Amino acid sequence: MHLGVVRDEYRGPHMCSFCDKPFTSRGYLKIHEKIHRGELDFECDHCNARFATHNKLNQHLVVHSSVRPYECSRCHKTFKLLSAERRHEMTHSDERKFKCEKCSARFKVIDYLRRHMRMHKTHVVDVEEVSYRCGRLRHNGMVKSNGCARRVAHSSIAITGRCELDERE
Repeated sequence: MHLGVVRDEYRGPHMCSFCDKPFTSRGYLKIHEKIHRGELDFECDHCNARFATHNKLNQHLVVHSSVRPYECSRCHKTFKLLSAERRHEMTHSDERKFKCEKCSARFKVIDYLRRHMRMHKTHVVDVEEVSYRCGRLRHNGMVKSNGCARRVAHSSIAITGRCELDERE
């Protein structure tokens, strides 16, 4: 069985001079750097969103359509994009083929692994170490941000007992 793995230490041969994001091709790098330079020449007629390429504009236009031509064969949920339907299909599987190299957690969908990998880029404190209220967030192992529950990821909490977000004000 082949396991999909996200390696956050990967450095492609073409690096963005603005943010150090790696790219596998020079073409993708050029498109990405246009975004940093504000060269967004393609505008959506519906919402005025702007894009660096005509292809990205065309991909965006799907959000304004009510057509949902892709249907999950198991639960019949419909999607505007084939890629979204294929990603959804994987949630019905018991197979967790995407493995984190840092902690061996496994995921059904590559996007879930990528989201998980972002957690490893911060210092996540243990649930038992945190249980108090600061000015912005409730620190009890989970925080609520924009309606989404997220793991606490404040590096100074376990050491100082204070939230660095409060100290920034």
